[in-house]
Amino acid sequence: MNTSQDQNTADDPPPGAEETDAESPGAVKGTDAGAAFLSGAPAPAGTPGILSAETLSVAGVLFLAPVLFSSRVFQLFGWFVLTDTGAEQPALISAEIAVAGGTGALAVLSAAVSLVLSGTRTRAWARWTAAATVLVGLVALVASLITFVNVPSGS
Repeated sequence: MNTSQDQNTADDPPPGAEETDAESPGAVKGTDAGAAFLSGAPAPAGTPGILSAETLSVAGVLFLAPVLFSSRVFQLFGWFVLTDTGAEQPALISAEIAVAGGTGALAVLSAAVSLVLSGTRTRAWARWTAAATVLVGLVALVASLITFVNVPSGS
């Protein structure tokens, strides 16, 4: 026994939802995201793309991960800044610190651009991740710069 209320076409909004303005036909208002997904409603305008705040936030974390997980920058910081130790191969150590500092700078730059691009539609996790990446990346970048300056030159 079919009634007209039981039959929903793909263009109809889910029950209890109201049709939005003519600018975005098919988009629903008044329901949660799960109901909109299940109904097949199109994604809202302004969805993240390849250069969105979310993408740049994740890129910043990926740039910062090798710097933090290798912990070599912090080891060299303790070795050259906190103690008065010489180096056998200062050029090699300087290059290693420069690469870590450059990667840290890319992480800070990517996360900072993510924060600049973020708006009201940006997911909260992207803003939190970008802010944390900027803060931790700046610490790693400053440690790299101080260590690079304190590496003794070769004799």
